[in-house]
Amino acid sequence: MYIQSGEKMGVKNKRGQILGLPFQLIFSIILIVVFIYVAVIAIKSILQTGEQLKAANFVSDFRNDLEKSMATTESSVTQKYSLPSGIKYLCFTPNANGMKVNSTYFPELANYKLQQGKYVFFYPPSYSEKTKIPAYAKVDCENSCLQLAGKNPYCIAVNNGIASITIIKEIGNPYVTIK
Repeated sequence: MYIQSGEKMGVKNKRGQILGLPFQLIFSIILIVVFIYVAVIAIKSILQTGEQLKAANFVSDFRNDLEKSMATTESSVTQKYSLPSGIKYLCFTPNANGMKVNSTYFPELANYKLQQGKYVFFYPPSYSEKTKIPAYAKVDCENSCLQLAGKNPYCIAVNNGIASITIIKEIGNPYVTIK
């Protein structure tokens, strides 16, 4: 066996090779990397949509529970609501038209200028921004039925994505109280 000059033992110079690898192999590796990148983005988007749905379901379910309690003469029901995993507190606040939230414990809530009604804030607001869920939602009944027990804002801790809220309707009281 003779070796010609410019040729190494066991390596043949072929066209269509880069760094000794066939072009098809390099192209396949690039496609795999692009596919993995797109899959990661799609998975993040699906998870983010799930968090948004949990927040929307909470608002809808809470409003329905308020309306049910208003339809009774007396009730005291503790409901458990599933929330996005990054929410640490649900903060309820009554607001007059254009009034800002007054909060020494949660100063970020003071940045929101709200319209007339009762609102729930998903705290911390940074999580809302990250997952693109609304930072707050109006939760009052159509005829302003919600009364808050405690400070303004009235905050309820969320443990492992579950908030436990007691909805109370007393005889003779036109409002529903949450604790």
